[in-house]
Amino acid sequence: TWLVLREKTIYHSLNQFKADVSGMLRGAGWVIADRVEDVKDAVNKAHANMDMSMPSLVDYVPQPWPTAPTHFKTNKFTYGYQEFVNTYGIPRYREANPALFTAATFPFLFGVMYGDIGHGFFLFCAGLWLISQEKKHDNQK
Repeated sequence: TWLVLREKTIYHSLNQFKADVSGMLRGAGWVIADRVEDVKDAVNKAHANMDMSMPSLVDYVPQPWPTAPTHFKTNKFTYGYQEFVNTYGIPRYREANPALFTAATFPFLFGVMYGDIGHGFFLFCAGLWLISQEKKHDNQK
């Protein structure tokens, strides 16, 4: 069954492209400006494995563009809050990021919801233990 799923995934990905002249496939998508070189390297590496005579090309599309998708840079601390906000909806392009407000208010509201001191102390100790074990588990990713 995994072979069928793999084939379906490949065909689904290929159907996202548009057929161009002489059997070439053309795709369009958004890339973060800082990662353009990484995308070019990945496309060239994938194309080199195909042993084709035609070159691969990653190029900028001239304007007018549709509305850009939203991307927020996160770190280890803000990633969890961003994922929490994304479950309710992703803000549109150039809107304020509500994850910053969530990071400031969510722990307080969670503490109000769980007002029991014993339970709060247990969660505090469990959090400290997880933080102390973070370096050991970083290599498992």
